[in-house]
Amino acid sequence: MVNKKKSSSGSTIRRARTPEQQLHNLTRLLTKHRNEIAKKRLKLETYLDKKWLSNRGNYDYYLFDIQRTLITRRPNLIAIFTGNIFKPKMRDKALLYMNELVLYGHMCFNDYKTYPAQVLKDMGSNIKTIQKEIKLVMRKIEEQQVVKSKKKEIGTKFVFGLASGLPHLYHNVLWEELDTMKIQFEELEKLVIADKELKHKKTKTNFLGKIQYYLFLCREIFKMTDFSKFPEVNTDNYDRYLQGFYLRILQEIPDISETDQIKILNSIKLRPADQKKYGVNKFVNLMGCSSSEEYKRLRKLINF
Repeated sequence: MVNKKKSSSGSTIRRARTPEQQLHNLTRLLTKHRNEIAKKRLKLETYLDKKWLSNRGNYDYYLFDIQRTLITRRPNLIAIFTGNIFKPKMRDKALLYMNELVLYGHMCFNDYKTYPAQVLKDMGSNIKTIQKEIKLVMRKIEEQQVVKSKKKEIGTKFVFGLASGLPHLYHNVLWEELDTMKIQFEELEKLVIADKELKHKKTKTNFLGKIQYYLFLCREIFKMTDFSKFPEVNTDNYDRYLQGFYLRILQEIPDISETDQIKILNSIKLRPADQKKYGVNKFVNLMGCSSSEEYKRLRKLINF
């Protein structure tokens, strides 16, 4: 029998009478402690907190809103590059469109997908292999330090860390650390399984669709140019200069500045079917978005 005793806080404490019961309780407490350490190291207790999860749907919008505020409070790199090339009456509109481009770049950079099914399968397999190897090391420690090292006889005994001058009981520290690591990988395996079960339509970025809003904004900004300052631009070479503008503006948007330029040029002219599916021909005003619901709606309009 195990007696129950009320603590000063009102909780019930089990008082173990036999050594077996004491060992069982101690093992249970240590296991719980190592579980807590493992989750703390992975930050799971923070990120899987109910308050966090209840707001997770708004997190992308939260980052978007912060970035939008920053854009309005610091110089626009595109505007610094273009300088005073716009028609006087178009300068404010040009700045609005350039801010829109920077915000678009932020959205592209932070648009994440779940890993493809095969990658997740490989991750799960790798994690299982690591768990298996950790268990083998733990078993070796148990065999040598827990069983053989306790025999009171003349014989060969092994200890870990002898060359480094570690104490003979260091194997206890090592075993506990490995057990905690094993729990960490068990938690990681749960995350992989959850991602595998998540029903996500696409795991690849639709470049052709996503680049269309960038092309639209650049095209509209280019139209606002005061071409009286650039007599070399005419109807015969307009498209060539516009293509150069597409690529040069890209360098002023840090979040997407390394995008493949050839892919951009190949996305300018769309086939009729792609134009119907992905074409973007209007300003959606990301800078004026005022709620997470509107944010979701605007994302769809520009093929996110």
